[in-house]
Amino acid sequence: MIDDYGRVFVAVELKRINSQDEIPVQFDSVAFMDKARFIGEPGLRMNLKYVSFRNVDLSNVEFYNVEWGEEVRELVFFRRLKIINEDFIDDKNYGEIATIYHQLRKNYESSLRFVEAGGFFIGEMEAMRKGLWKSNRIIDKLLSLTYGLYKVIAMYGESIFLPSTWLTGIVLVFAILRYLSNNSSFTEAFLDSLFAASQFPRANTIADLMERVISFPFLGILFIALRRRFERKK
Repeated sequence: MIDDYGRVFVAVELKRINSQDEIPVQFDSVAFMDKARFIGEPGLRMNLKYVSFRNVDLSNVEFYNVEWGEEVRELVFFRRLKIINEDFIDDKNYGEIATIYHQLRKNYESSLRFVEAGGFFIGEMEAMRKGLWKSNRIIDKLLSLTYGLYKVIAMYGESIFLPSTWLTGIVLVFAILRYLSNNSSFTEAFLDSLFAASQFPRANTIADLMERVISFPFLGILFIALRRRFERKK
């Protein structure tokens, strides 16, 4: 429903129709005259899983008690929010998809809703990665691979858990190698490995040097993820 001030109040559940030819609900290229609000009913979130906002300025739109789609394959430890446009994409429109995600991310960040904003940021980065991979240029495909590596290591900087897990694995592997090659106890080997991975080695062996080099980028990525988390809470 649109009132006299151009604001949108939607309090119905928008369901997907059985059609693969077009997006069920489209606000494409709509220019809202004033602040627009999409609001779910009390106790019932509005379903925006099948709503398109292509070419819409979302900076003046508010979302309350709404539900977006989620990409199950990304949800081992994260909320990867998904818009319906991804299901109707062709090889040339990933930039457009990234733009919609970017607008939704900025929208939610401005409302201090950083969990959802992070979910849209992952979608934005995924669209950029896939768009680069679809390019015919070798340099773009290589760049897409670096995006994929960043995803595996830290979910594009949105995860503290992933780089911490990688660092823990590095510490354990080098601790086992030290334990098997030296006469020291496993506790000593683990402490040596832990200090080396933290860039404060207790010795300057080849193992320390190798571990410092391998763990350094993971430490940097973990620092970036922590900084993003705390900066968003300001």
